[in-house]
Amino acid sequence: MLRTLIIYCVIAVTLAAPHPLARAAERELAQSITLQQCIDQALTGSLDLKIERTGPRIENWSILRERSVFEPVLTGQAGYQDTQNPLDPTASAQLSNRPPVIHQSTLSMNPSLSGKLPTGTEFNLAANENRFHGDYVSSNFLFNGGTVLTMSQPLLKNAGFGANLAGLRVARKNKEIAVLGLTHKLIEVISDVGTAYYELVFAIENHKAGLEGLRSAENLLRENRSLVKAGLLSPLEVTQAEAGLAERQEAVIMAEYEIKERTNALRLLMGSDVGLGGDGELLPVDLPAAVPVNLDQPASIRTALELRPDYLQAKKIVEQQGILVKYNRQQLWPQVDLRGSYGWNGVSHAFGGMVDDVANRDHPSWSVGVAVVIPLGNGRARADYHTAKLNEERALWGLKRQEQIVVVEVANAIAQTRSIYKRIEATQVARRLAEESLQAEQKKLREGLSTSFLVLQAQTQLTAAHTSEIRARVSYNQALIALARAEGSTLRQHGIVVDDK
Repeated sequence: MLRTLIIYCVIAVTLAAPHPLARAAERELAQSITLQQCIDQALTGSLDLKIERTGPRIENWSILRERSVFEPVLTGQAGYQDTQNPLDPTASAQLSNRPPVIHQSTLSMNPSLSGKLPTGTEFNLAANENRFHGDYVSSNFLFNGGTVLTMSQPLLKNAGFGANLAGLRVARKNKEIAVLGLTHKLIEVISDVGTAYYELVFAIENHKAGLEGLRSAENLLRENRSLVKAGLLSPLEVTQAEAGLAERQEAVIMAEYEIKERTNALRLLMGSDVGLGGDGELLPVDLPAAVPVNLDQPASIRTALELRPDYLQAKKIVEQQGILVKYNRQQLWPQVDLRGSYGWNGVSHAFGGMVDDVANRDHPSWSVGVAVVIPLGNGRARADYHTAKLNEERALWGLKRQEQIVVVEVANAIAQTRSIYKRIEATQVARRLAEESLQAEQKKLREGLSTSFLVLQAQTQLTAAHTSEIRARVSYNQALIALARAEGSTLRQHGIVVDDK
């Protein structure tokens, strides 16, 4: 009875002293941060996202480039020509009153407006004005000019909206694919931040479990030393307790390093300009919960096929290849262009008179014709067409393959989530049994029926059980993140919308 009373007194004194390492850790891990804060910082600071955001912006300029094909072009030309032509000597002798050289100067101005319509129609509205001066002009100047509208309309090859808007449609599909690429990167970054956040939670909780094991080992060592001094325990028990303490000190040191490593990994995902107080440790406040969720595999697969950006990218690629197939099929046809022009001419010894003559439309001119180009062999067009068909077939198989990947990934994510949730229940039971086992072993040691080695072993088992329970909770929350990624519902869960801008 006296032995038991002395042992309990020693234990009470030992447990009353706070652990200095625990206080130091609490001071160091004083910077609280939520998961949402980490995600918000990553959305603005992640370099990967900044790189990916340039993709849609580049494609915007590609769309503008394709649209510029239909922008009208204003052209202006002006020139002056001075010519002196000698006459035939025989004719010059007969025309004694005319100089042997004919002098002629011409000032020309030719503005025009040309362009192309989405139907393939090409037009050119031109005006010309020529000012003549020389020996053949009866007065000082002769003004000659007019206006003419020339049009060319393809009838087979390059006719219609399909052929002429193909480049613009492909550019728009590239823009949509780039936006989906940005969406995919957003999902990756948010998921990676969540996974890293809970890895940091595990590292901190594992460190706490190590500190608890270290505290228990130190208490055991102090208790054993007191009992050895009282002559109630063998000195060998002190040696065993010291060995156990050294092992736990090593585990705490490794756990501290893991905290720093996980913190740096999280900071890297959040971006270089974290803005949260330098290099101090982060203390996550959103602890992993073990809340069951409704898992419906068919519904999750439907959601994934609706939202997964990589699957939607594959669909856009199929649509893009379909556009190219239609375009290259038309390039197999002969080129038959209907061409025509209509205009008015005018002439006068005064510029205003020439303009009035044109405006009166007294001297019209017009033309109509057909231009036909038939390539013999047409090897290049045939090669482009069959290449486009093969690329479309490849894209279709790629879409089917991506659909299989989506189904398998969703199924695996749901199976993993279910399995880990069951694991949480098992680890809780294991931790409770380890606590009971340690308490029983400690009681037996105080009664002289056990050894420090067995107590240390029970402590190790409790620490391992505690770590397994923490890991199960963390893995469950990470599995939910992986399930949202597999479904493509990550952005929807966080209320994030990616628009064309």
